[in-house]
Amino acid sequence: MSSSRLVLLCKKIIKPSSPTPLSHRIHKLSLTDQMGTHSYMEALLFYPKQNTTTSMPKTNEDIPNY
Repeated sequence: MSSSRLVLLCKKIIKPSSPTPLSHRIHKLSLTDQMGTHSYMEALLFYPKQNTTTSMPKTNEDIPNY
């Protein structure tokens, strides 16, 4: 496994240009969202390979002019 390193360049508090409206300050969550906040499900998705025979042109002369 490769490890990532985080470098902190600057620490600032950025003030918004306008305050958050009261209607956007409180979020109402459904019962499903409230109960499922700590559960995560991993998923692997497999797709069949497409049988396409498209190839990239090798030179500029191979590109059709429309």
